Amino acid sequence: MHIVLPFEGEKSFANLTTREQVKKFFDEEFSTAVPLMPTLLDDFFANPTSSLVTVKCFPWTFDDKIA
Repeated sequence: MHIVLPFEGEKSFANLTTREQVKKFFDEEFSTAVPLMPTLLDDFFANPTSSLVTVKCFPWTFDDKIA
């Protein structure tokens, strides 16, 4: 499971610190997906939070395959 959220703010990782908060958030924001994720709460707390990174390689590319 991957979820992209800000680190701080109203809807952010900072506000998802308990199982109850995570359950409520997913029920409100992703209600149709929750039944497909039976281990949602365990997975959420077992995986680290990290930054989403974009790497731009243009114009240092060759043949659209090598950067």
